Order: sequence, then C-alpha cells, then structure tokens
Amino acid sequence: MRYLIFFIASLLVFTSCIQDKPGKDYIIWFNKPAEYFEESFVLGNGRAGASVHGGIDTEEIYLNEATLWSGEPFDPYMNPEAYRHVAEVRKALRSEEYALADSLNRNIQGAFSESYAPLGTLFIDFDQGKLEERIKILLSQAYSPDFIETYNVKDSSSFPLTKRILNKTFKSENLFDYLYRPFDIRKIYYDVGLTSRPAYNVMRNLIYGENICLILPRICKEKNFNYGFVSNKLSDVALGGKNTGSETYVAPLYIYPFFKTPREPNFNIEFQKIINLIYSTRPSPEKIFYYIYAILYIPSYRIKYNELLKIEYPRIPFVENYNLFHKIAEYGEGLVDLHLLKSLELDPPIAKFQGDGNNIVEKVKYCEKENRLYFNQNQYFEGIKKELWQYQIGGYQVCDKWLKDRKNRTLSLEEIKHYCKIITALEKTIEFQKKIDKLYPEVEKGIIEFKSE
Repeated sequence: MRYLIFFIASLLVFTSCIQDKPGKDYIIWFNKPAEYFEESFVLGNGRAGASVHGGIDTEEIYLNEATLWSGEPFDPYMNPEAYRHVAEVRKALRSEEYALADSLNRNIQGAFSESYAPLGTLFIDFDQGKLEERIKILLSQAYSPDFIETYNVKDSSSFPLTKRILNKTFKSENLFDYLYRPFDIRKIYYDVGLTSRPAYNVMRNLIYGENICLILPRICKEKNFNYGFVSNKLSDVALGGKNTGSETYVAPLYIYPFFKTPREPNFNIEFQKIINLIYSTRPSPEKIFYYIYAILYIPSYRIKYNELLKIEYPRIPFVENYNLFHKIAEYGEGLVDLHLLKSLELDPPIAKFQGDGNNIVEKVKYCEKENRLYFNQNQYFEGIKKELWQYQIGGYQVCDKWLKDRKNRTLSLEEIKHYCKIITALEKTIEFQKKIDKLYPEVEKGIIEFKSE
C-alpha cells in the first residue's frame, strides 16, 4: 500500500538534569532557561538544527536547516583561469609563505556567493493572551530594546523580519491551537507571510476544513515501536516521537484543493480501486483511517514487526474479510476519539486530583504503592496504575512528560481536568489494545496483496 506522507518543519525540543544509571540514556535538566545563545541546548540531526532556550511559559527556539543559504544562483565555472594560479599557490605553501599563499589563492576562488543562514526564531506559548500581546507589539513596531533582545527581532540574510512586518496587522484568526506533544495543546500565531517555513501545503489542510492527520516518524530509535498518533491541529515536528532520527511526517486524511472544489481523500488511486473492488461495501476514507490507526496499536503487530517498523514507514496489512475490517475499524475509531480527547468514555475520569496547595508543579514523583502521582509535596493525582504511569506514545512517557513540561507553572482548573482526561484516555487505550490484539491472528490469515509500481 502507498499513501501520501507530508513533512512539517517546525521545532525541536529537549529535556535537561543528569541521571547516571547504567544502561539508561543520559537525561539533562537545566535549573533555568538560557539567557543567551551560548547557554542554549543545541540539537540537530545533520540537516535540521535548533538551539533551545528552555522557557516554561514561553519557549524560544532558534532554527537552522541545511538547505537555507543566503546569496543567489551562480555559475560554478565563473573563473575559467583559476587553474593557471595553482602552481604558484603550491610554491608559496612549500616555502611556508602562508600569507602569500592565502593571497594568491584568491585568484582561484570565484566571487562570494552565499553563507549559511539562520532559519528563524519560533515561539509557542501556553497562554493565548501572552502570545497575542507579544505579536501585537511586534507588528506595531513599537518595541523596546529589551523586546528586541528577548525575542531576537532582527533581520537575517534570508529572513528579513523587519521588512515582513511592515504591512502586517494583527489578526486574531491567525491564532491556532498547536499540538506540541501527545495531548499537550498550546498556542501559535500562524501567518504564512510572517511564519518562517510554515509548511503551508500541509498545514492548509488543517486550516481550510475539518480533517485528521496520522502522525509518524520514518525512523525509530527506541527499543520497542510505540509510535503513531492522531492530530486535528497544527502539529509540532517532534510530535511524531522521541529518539526518532527523522522528522515528524504528517499524513492528512483529506487534501483541500486551493480552489473551491470538493476535498479529496489522501490515498493512492490504485489502492482505493483495489479496496473498493474487494470489499462488498465501499469503506469511507474515515473507516480506512481508523483501520490503519487500530493496526498501529495492536501489540502483536508491534512485536512481530518491531525491527521493520523502526527502519521504514509501517506496512499495513489489510484483511480480505470485510466484517473483520469493519470490527477493527470500529476499535480504531474508538482510539482516535480517545486520543483527540472527544470520546464519551472519558467521562467520568478515572484519575482524581487531591491535596491542598498552590497547584505549582515542583517535582514529579510516582508512588506505586498508593497509585499516586505527586507534583509537589502535598498535591497529587490518584488512581494512576503503574502501567499508566509507564505508558509511552512515540517514546514519550506521557504522564511524566506532560507534567514536567509545566515545571514551575501553576496548574489551572482546566489543566487539571485535562490531565485527568489524559490518564483516562491511556487507561481506555490499553483496554482497546487488548481487545484488538485478540483479533490479530485472524488478520494474518487473509491479507490483501498490493503490488507497488
């Protein structure tokens, strides 16, 4: 099976405190955000890079990308007489006259063409009000020297920020929810003319109308495959998973054309033809999506194909039996609703918030004996079993990650309710996985063969 996969370029993130445990990866925690570039945490994969400042309420990330250079196209043969000067450069080098060699070498070089350039600076925020205030100040151009320094308001050779904001005005419709990590929703100001590398060809399919996307990396470096998530929002480049070795790839279910024509399912045409021929009832694009999502969460499938799933896009086995397809798709729909936090099964939540205090996240500590997850000395969430505490999506330990990303923040009532929903969603996810796993032996008995051209 082949279907379209798209790429989002947006942001990398880090965690930071050294834990020296044999057989474990090192984790680094800093005790305060970086104040300037040299203190930031630099990450990269050989093509994309980021220096992360580690703010709590607001994150600031300087971005680089290997294809981004200043300058313009040039003729690589602009100096056809260069070869005539090679001998004299070599002679100067042999004589250890290095300054002369450097000067003569300029006769070999062509004209200066370009230099590596920064991609831009990205800001995301928990608080829509703070983000809105900051963008309004930026677009008004009435910013102070402190504002310029704090938010790196300056031009680069490839991104003339101050020129781009000249004719820009704040538009509230450019404020969007932004899925930063599994279940972690933040805010972003998304303006194609202002946002650096907005990946608009992908993101517009989430802006133009109702849609859902499959979130996956291409490569996984975790020991066990636990990747695959769903989003209906603008999504982060690291949402697909931790320790992936590749960026997040986003596959929208529907493609919205630029002109006013109906949206189209984002599936290979030949694949659709085969599915429609084999099944007596033509499945909707949503049902196909739900089936794919369910397969990705089947424990037996993950175990059997673990090594293959870690090195390439997943191969999805489609069953010949329509009734089995339909049943698995139903479970997949339940998983999608849970992960989008819109399932009716989230009410009532299984987790409860307990304890008196200021609601500030200080230190996250799990107590297995009591099934409690403390986030400060007196306050905790109870009803969290060990398997929920340890549950991972994309290499992220969900319960731990969500709280630690809010260290030193005061949890609001809405955030507390949201976290209780997350715990419930994980509990129900495990229940669904056990049910689907019982069906998987039947899947392997009759699989449709797709011939890839």
